[in-house]
Amino acid sequence: MFGNYERRMPRLMQNTRVAMRDGVELSCDVYLPPTGDGPWPVILSRTPYDNAREGGVKRAVWFAKRDYAVVLQDCRGRCDSDGEWNPFFDDARDGHDTVVWCGEQPWSTGKVGMMGGSYGGFNQWMAAREQPPYLAALVTTSSAGRWMEELPYRFGVYSTFWIIWLQLVGARTSQPGYGGAFDGLAPIDWEWVTTRRPLRDQDLVIGRLDSVWREWLRHQTFDDYWQEISC
Repeated sequence: MFGNYERRMPRLMQNTRVAMRDGVELSCDVYLPPTGDGPWPVILSRTPYDNAREGGVKRAVWFAKRDYAVVLQDCRGRCDSDGEWNPFFDDARDGHDTVVWCGEQPWSTGKVGMMGGSYGGFNQWMAAREQPPYLAALVTTSSAGRWMEELPYRFGVYSTFWIIWLQLVGARTSQPGYGGAFDGLAPIDWEWVTTRRPLRDQDLVIGRLDSVWREWLRHQTFDDYWQEISC
């Protein structure tokens, strides 16, 4: 019975360490088809939301059963990956280096596609901007990245939604308070927090000095800071 289970389920290589150009190692869970030595085309998904989340794992298993190698990576500074988390700013280089790694593995055909939504859509465009060899396709949904038009400012008005998002991703693992932000179940009263002024102190209201929140507030125009992470 166990032998049959092994043969029909993907093979999993957990916490595979992939070195970036600066030596920082990012964590990947690699799903290979149940049988054979390959090579197979590769699907790469990079996420700040934990590469072991149920939805991502289910997709990885589905594709691996259909003869794809799937790589789920924790973004720099998140979950099992090393380094410092600085949202949006390392995804071009890290995406490029990870695509190259995927393309050069013995189980890879050298064809790498990326997939993901929201932040996982944004980081695909940033990787593509660097023109890595082996990158063959992008599948992006609801991709973020129109700086100063949709985030974190909406045509000049700073969106207080981002204090909620930064609470979720403000440490190595996901933090409490985000999941119930829109159904009243959060342990943080977001309606109260997001109406506090001045804006720069909203992080203190939830008990967290957030350097990213404060840095974003210092850049109120489409200056060099935002241009660095634009396609």
